[in-house]
Amino acid sequence: DLRTHITSRRSKGCKFQFRKEQSSQSTMMSPFFAAYCLALLFTQANSFSNVGSYKGGQSLAFAPRVNSASRCGKSSCGPLFMSTPGATSTMVRKPDSSVELTITASGEFTQEAYNKACDELSRKVEVPGFRKGTRLPPDVLENHLGTQTGEPFALRANVIESIVNKVVESALRDDHGLDPVGTPKMVTPVYELAKTFKPGESIDIVIDCDVWPDFAWKESDLEKPYYGLEGKYKRKPPNQEFIDMAVNDLRDRYATLEPTDDGHALQMGDACTVNMNGFFVTDDGVSKGDPLPGAASGDSVEVILGQGRYMPGLVEGLVGGKAGETKPVYTSFPTALKDKSLAGKKVVFDVEIISSSIRTLPEVNDEFANKVQAGMTAEKLMTEIQKAIDKDDAEDYTEDRNRVLSKGLAERIDMEVPDSLITTKVSDKYANMMAEMRTNGMADEDLKLLITPESFEKYKKIEAPDAIADFKVSRAVDEIAAAEGISVTPESIENQVQLVKKSNKDQAPMNPAEEKKLRQSIEVTLLRREVMDLLADNSKLEVEYVDEGAFDQQLMDDLADSSLQREIQAAATQEETEKVEEPQS
Repeated sequence: DLRTHITSRRSKGCKFQFRKEQSSQSTMMSPFFAAYCLALLFTQANSFSNVGSYKGGQSLAFAPRVNSASRCGKSSCGPLFMSTPGATSTMVRKPDSSVELTITASGEFTQEAYNKACDELSRKVEVPGFRKGTRLPPDVLENHLGTQTGEPFALRANVIESIVNKVVESALRDDHGLDPVGTPKMVTPVYELAKTFKPGESIDIVIDCDVWPDFAWKESDLEKPYYGLEGKYKRKPPNQEFIDMAVNDLRDRYATLEPTDDGHALQMGDACTVNMNGFFVTDDGVSKGDPLPGAASGDSVEVILGQGRYMPGLVEGLVGGKAGETKPVYTSFPTALKDKSLAGKKVVFDVEIISSSIRTLPEVNDEFANKVQAGMTAEKLMTEIQKAIDKDDAEDYTEDRNRVLSKGLAERIDMEVPDSLITTKVSDKYANMMAEMRTNGMADEDLKLLITPESFEKYKKIEAPDAIADFKVSRAVDEIAAAEGISVTPESIENQVQLVKKSNKDQAPMNPAEEKKLRQSIEVTLLRREVMDLLADNSKLEVEYVDEGAFDQQLMDDLADSSLQREIQAAATQEETEKVEEPQS
């Protein structure tokens, strides 16, 4: 089963460690199955795990420091005395944010490492003819280990590995100010070096290693290198009806009143001041009954003649009235009124018109906009109104907008991304795709056929450009947030955490490690959102408005992913068929 399979993989020494960037995207899969996919993939080909060069030895996986700046900007540095006495190093920079590190261990250092290895192994191994724990002669140890492992230079290989594990990290970090990414790899396999290694003599060990890349913006004449991003995305049009209603409501607030002559007949849009005395209507539907409670009537009431402003019939009953007249106006209270003694009741008001005015709504121009807010233009006012009305709909297309922004942002970054980071990002996505196939019903045995180095390399070739761009954008978000003073408040993070807990209340509670990871993910997501909003406000994005349903970006992405899955599955099936059909030699 899967558990047995991954356990057996681990027992064979599958060990790998990468520095991972947090992403705004959540990975919806079983952690166990993700580990299974990655373990199976990384143990099928040494090209994916640099442990392979050690032939079963220890991995050189280091956890890098965060935000460490390189102190060596030249193409090569050295020689330098290391913090580990008895060794020196030189370093040469290579393309794609990698370096070649040459470590020279002195004869005294190698002899000391050899003696220490002999002492430790003497206490652990049992050799016929020698009492356990007795310090064994080196030649006896070498013969014993050679017999046990099938490698005549196993002891010396062990010594070389111990030297590398002791000095490489300090060489990279302390002497060259570099953060290793992934697993440093010996250029010459350890058993090849062991063949010519002699304790007491110096040895040169050459290491290839990816390092954390330096971030830089491409040269630009812009005020800020991340402003003015260009691109285009599609979305449905804003709700023009709601926008018009908001504009008219704002104009209505700034309407001007011009008193009329007594002979002016009220029209829709006018305003008047009235005294209102209300009565219940009797069963005949016409006659006045008991007076309404005092709160339902009033003196010097301002009334604007507009549709939908008051109870049905009230405004219509005043149309045509003149100052000095009293008009009976029939209407009914809403049935949903809290005061049940009035709810749904038919009533009549004696409305005395005291005065009338003509209301004039202002035109939407710069003068009007300046009244709304000092310094605002009509164009800016309309933009702000549309943004406020369109907020909910716009959020549905934020992902499409951010995708375009990210593409433009990545193109402005001058940074090499190491292959180990690309492999890590792509492998996570690859495992996620395998998990989705499994969820969709694919059998585990069929999945094993897909999880091959060949399939992964094809997938990596397709996904590498996106992985590089995503890494660049992640770094850029941090840089922009620092430059602009953007941060996420603890309260915002806590609110989101509580929402997640509430939505998952039927599931088992999160342990502290899971909650910590959730909080980190939320912080990254919220920070990215803030930065993207800043970029959008200072961008030159074009929006193409299309009718709802005419274009669905998510559907296009899903179709592309499905096509890629089918392509990988077909390629794996073809490879398996070819293997079966190969003639036996």
